[in-house]
Amino acid sequence: MAINSVSLWAPTQAVNPTSKLTTPVTSYEAQQSFAVTLKDAISSVNEKQIQSFADLTKAEKIALGTRETVPAGQYGVESLQNMKLWSAVESKIVYTKDVRQVLTYTETENVDAGIVYKTDALVSDKVSVVASANEDTHTPIIYPVGVIKDSKHVKEAEDFYHFLQSDEAMKVFEKYGFQGAN
Repeated sequence: MAINSVSLWAPTQAVNPTSKLTTPVTSYEAQQSFAVTLKDAISSVNEKQIQSFADLTKAEKIALGTRETVPAGQYGVESLQNMKLWSAVESKIVYTKDVRQVLTYTETENVDAGIVYKTDALVSDKVSVVASANEDTHTPIIYPVGVIKDSKHVKEAEDFYHFLQSDEAMKVFEKYGFQGAN
């Protein structure tokens, strides 16, 4: 099957279906989407005792994706602003090119903490999640999916689209911290 058979978009704040789709757009939403990560929440690496978003004020350096280009960075800033912490931590932010770099900086102790999607933090065995942002601190994080009309493999794409809505697929999504949005 060709890669372009199904279009999976990056996280977006608004689903914008177009006439180029043969199927309605289905979305998947990250559950408890933001997490503060540390190399090891128990060891002396966490000497600043960061256990919550409020504790980020104790950090010297916090890794976060560049908000102009990394959706996780946009949502992270939004959460920090809504928690009334942004002005206290903005000067401590070390901007990264993507979420993987946030995790790398955190794993290698180049920062005191990192802010990533909880789903990304859970796949690393080198960091610990010490806090998760409440869902009401940011707009919903949605991953829409739809089949493109001009696909050379519409049948296969539609089969995959329907599979993504199955109980089997939902179990996989839930295992990695996602839930269906509709």
